[in-house]
Amino acid sequence: MAIINKNRLLEKYVQVVRLDGLNTNKNVNVGIAAGGSTATLSVGSGGINTTGPITGGTSIVNVTATGALTAAQSGSLVTLAPAAATTVTLPAPVAGLNYTFIVTTAATGTNTIKIITAASVYLQGYDLITTVGAVGTGELFQATAAGTFISFNMNGTTSGGLVGSEIILTCLSSTLWQVSATNVGSGALVTSFATS
Repeated sequence: MAIINKNRLLEKYVQVVRLDGLNTNKNVNVGIAAGGSTATLSVGSGGINTTGPITGGTSIVNVTATGALTAAQSGSLVTLAPAAATTVTLPAPVAGLNYTFIVTTAATGTNTIKIITAASVYLQGYDLITTVGAVGTGELFQATAAGTFISFNMNGTTSGGLVGSEIILTCLSSTLWQVSATNVGSGALVTSFATS
Protein backbone atom coordinates (compact mmCIF):
# COMPACT_ATOMS: atom_id res chain seq x y z
CA MET A 1 0.00 0.00 0.00
CA ALA A 2 1.45 3.37 -1.02
CA ILE A 3 1.89 6.03 1.66
CA ILE A 4 0.57 9.43 0.61
CA ASN A 5 2.30 12.53 1.92
CA LYS A 6 -0.51 15.00 2.56
CA ASN A 7 1.97 17.84 3.06
CA ARG A 8 3.26 17.86 -0.52
CA LEU A 9 2.74 21.16 -2.32
CA LEU A 10 1.17 21.06 -5.76
CA GLU A 11 3.41 23.81 -7.10
CA LYS A 12 6.50 21.68 -6.35
CA TYR A 13 5.33 19.05 -8.79
CA VAL A 14 3.47 20.97 -11.50
CA GLN A 15 5.54 23.58 -13.32
CA VAL A 16 2.60 25.57 -14.69
CA VAL A 17 1.11 26.02 -11.21
CA ARG A 18 4.45 27.23 -9.89
CA LEU A 19 4.72 29.83 -12.67
CA ASP A 20 1.13 30.91 -13.31
CA GLY A 21 -0.85 29.93 -10.24
CA LEU A 22 -3.96 27.78 -10.11
CA ASN A 23 -6.95 28.71 -12.27
CA THR A 24 -9.96 26.43 -12.24
CA ASN A 25 -13.74 26.48 -12.32
CA LYS A 26 -13.86 23.45 -10.03
CA ASN A 27 -14.20 23.44 -6.24
CA VAL A 28 -10.77 23.25 -4.61
CA ASN A 29 -9.85 22.57 -0.98
CA VAL A 30 -6.77 24.59 -0.14
CA GLY A 31 -4.49 23.82 2.80
CA ILE A 32 -6.99 21.88 4.90
CA ALA A 33 -5.12 20.08 7.67
CA ALA A 34 -6.01 16.62 8.92
CA GLY A 35 -9.28 16.69 10.83
CA GLY A 36 -10.33 19.92 9.16
CA SER A 37 -9.46 22.00 12.22
CA THR A 38 -7.06 24.35 10.46
CA ALA A 39 -7.17 26.09 7.11
CA THR A 40 -4.49 28.22 5.51
CA LEU A 41 -5.03 30.11 2.28
CA SER A 42 -2.59 32.44 0.57
CA VAL A 43 -3.20 33.89 -2.88
CA GLY A 44 -0.65 36.02 -4.70
CA SER A 45 1.02 39.19 -3.46
CA GLY A 46 -1.41 41.22 -1.37
CA GLY A 47 -4.31 38.96 -2.31
CA ILE A 48 -6.37 36.73 -0.04
CA ASN A 49 -4.53 35.62 3.08
CA THR A 50 -6.17 33.80 5.96
CA THR A 51 -5.28 31.36 8.69
CA GLY A 52 -7.49 29.32 10.96
CA PRO A 53 -10.91 27.83 10.24
CA ILE A 54 -12.99 29.47 7.54
CA THR A 55 -16.56 29.53 8.81
CA GLY A 56 -19.81 31.29 8.05
CA GLY A 57 -22.99 32.16 9.87
CA THR A 58 -23.88 34.62 12.60
CA SER A 59 -23.46 34.07 16.32
CA ILE A 60 -26.42 34.85 18.57
CA VAL A 61 -25.88 36.43 21.97
CA ASN A 62 -28.92 36.30 24.26
CA VAL A 63 -29.04 39.13 26.80
CA THR A 64 -31.46 38.98 29.73
CA ALA A 65 -29.44 40.91 32.31
CA THR A 66 -26.80 43.61 32.56
CA GLY A 67 -23.49 42.68 30.97
CA ALA A 68 -20.74 43.67 28.53
CA LEU A 69 -20.15 42.62 24.95
CA THR A 70 -16.67 41.68 23.79
CA ALA A 71 -14.78 42.47 20.61
CA ALA A 72 -14.80 38.75 19.83
CA GLN A 73 -18.60 38.92 19.60
CA SER A 74 -18.47 41.49 16.81
CA GLY A 75 -20.86 40.58 14.01
CA SER A 76 -23.26 38.91 16.44
CA LEU A 77 -27.02 39.19 16.57
CA VAL A 78 -27.79 40.29 20.13
CA THR A 79 -31.28 39.46 21.36
CA LEU A 80 -32.61 41.65 24.17
CA ALA A 81 -35.08 40.02 26.55
CA PRO A 82 -34.76 41.89 29.84
CA ALA A 83 -35.96 40.23 32.99
CA ALA A 84 -35.04 43.44 34.80
CA ALA A 85 -33.53 46.81 33.95
CA THR A 86 -30.69 45.90 31.60
CA THR A 87 -27.53 47.77 30.63
CA VAL A 88 -25.41 46.37 27.80
CA THR A 89 -21.94 47.93 27.60
CA LEU A 90 -20.18 48.05 24.25
CA PRO A 91 -16.52 46.95 24.15
CA ALA A 92 -13.57 49.31 23.81
CA PRO A 93 -14.05 50.86 20.37
CA VAL A 94 -12.11 49.47 17.41
CA ALA A 95 -13.13 50.59 13.93
CA GLY A 96 -15.15 47.88 12.22
CA LEU A 97 -16.75 46.29 15.28
CA ASN A 98 -20.49 45.85 14.75
CA TYR A 99 -23.53 44.42 16.52
CA THR A 100 -27.20 44.05 15.63
CA PHE A 101 -29.62 44.24 18.57
CA ILE A 102 -33.16 42.83 18.32
CA VAL A 103 -35.71 43.29 21.11
CA THR A 104 -37.46 39.93 21.65
CA THR A 105 -39.15 40.80 24.97
CA ALA A 106 -40.44 44.32 25.50
CA ALA A 107 -39.02 46.53 28.19
CA THR A 108 -41.76 47.22 30.73
CA GLY A 109 -42.00 49.62 33.64
CA THR A 110 -38.55 50.02 35.15
CA ASN A 111 -37.13 47.25 32.95
CA THR A 112 -35.37 49.67 30.63
CA ILE A 113 -32.86 48.54 28.04
CA LYS A 114 -29.73 50.68 27.82
CA ILE A 115 -26.87 50.27 25.34
CA ILE A 116 -23.95 52.31 26.62
CA THR A 117 -20.48 53.21 25.37
CA ALA A 118 -17.17 53.34 27.18
CA ALA A 119 -15.91 56.60 28.70
CA SER A 120 -15.33 59.43 26.18
CA VAL A 121 -16.89 57.44 23.33
CA TYR A 122 -20.01 58.76 21.63
CA LEU A 123 -22.96 57.79 19.43
CA GLN A 124 -24.18 59.37 16.21
CA GLY A 125 -26.82 58.28 13.73
CA TYR A 126 -30.59 57.98 13.69
CA ASP A 127 -33.50 56.56 15.67
CA LEU A 128 -36.56 55.94 13.47
CA ILE A 129 -39.28 55.24 16.01
CA THR A 130 -42.91 54.43 15.31
CA THR A 131 -45.97 53.41 17.30
CA VAL A 132 -47.66 50.03 17.11
CA GLY A 133 -50.71 49.81 14.85
CA ALA A 134 -50.68 53.47 13.86
CA VAL A 135 -49.77 53.76 10.19
CA GLY A 136 -47.77 56.89 9.49
CA THR A 137 -47.32 57.78 13.16
CA GLY A 138 -43.67 58.07 13.96
CA GLU A 139 -40.65 60.25 14.53
CA LEU A 140 -37.13 60.37 13.14
CA PHE A 141 -34.52 61.53 15.63
CA GLN A 142 -31.00 62.28 14.47
CA ALA A 143 -27.93 62.42 16.67
CA THR A 144 -25.04 64.36 15.15
CA ALA A 145 -23.62 66.47 17.97
CA ALA A 146 -20.12 65.15 18.64
CA GLY A 147 -19.31 64.54 22.27
CA THR A 148 -22.93 64.48 23.43
CA PHE A 149 -24.72 61.12 23.36
CA ILE A 150 -23.25 58.12 25.17
CA SER A 151 -26.17 55.71 25.38
CA PHE A 152 -29.30 54.44 23.61
CA ASN A 153 -32.15 53.97 26.12
CA MET A 154 -35.47 52.22 25.52
CA ASN A 155 -38.27 52.21 28.09
CA GLY A 156 -40.86 50.04 26.33
CA THR A 157 -43.11 53.01 25.58
CA THR A 158 -42.16 56.54 24.48
CA SER A 159 -38.50 55.76 23.68
CA GLY A 160 -39.17 52.41 22.07
CA GLY A 161 -38.00 48.97 23.05
CA LEU A 162 -41.09 47.00 22.07
CA VAL A 163 -40.71 43.61 20.39
CA GLY A 164 -39.18 43.88 16.93
CA SER A 165 -37.09 46.98 17.59
CA GLU A 166 -33.73 46.70 15.81
CA ILE A 167 -30.60 48.70 16.58
CA ILE A 168 -27.42 48.33 14.52
CA LEU A 169 -24.20 49.73 15.96
CA THR A 170 -20.99 50.03 13.93
CA CYS A 171 -17.75 51.39 15.34
CA LEU A 172 -16.29 54.10 13.10
CA SER A 173 -13.27 55.12 15.17
CA SER A 174 -11.73 55.01 18.64
CA THR A 175 -14.29 57.58 19.82
CA LEU A 176 -17.42 57.05 17.69
CA TRP A 177 -20.18 54.50 17.05
CA GLN A 178 -22.76 54.79 14.26
CA VAL A 179 -26.36 53.92 15.24
CA SER A 180 -29.05 52.83 12.77
CA ALA A 181 -32.26 52.13 14.69
CA THR A 182 -35.73 51.04 13.62
CA ASN A 183 -37.51 51.29 16.94
CA VAL A 184 -41.07 50.46 18.07
CA GLY A 185 -42.74 52.39 20.89
CA SER A 186 -46.01 53.89 22.05
CA GLY A 187 -47.41 57.17 23.30
CA ALA A 188 -45.73 60.56 22.74
CA LEU A 189 -42.49 59.45 21.16
CA VAL A 190 -39.08 60.72 22.29
CA THR A 191 -35.55 59.93 21.17
CA SER A 192 -33.65 57.00 22.61
CA PHE A 193 -30.34 58.86 22.36
CA ALA A 194 -29.25 59.93 25.84
CA THR A 195 -26.37 61.65 27.62
CA SER A 196 -26.31 59.25 30.55
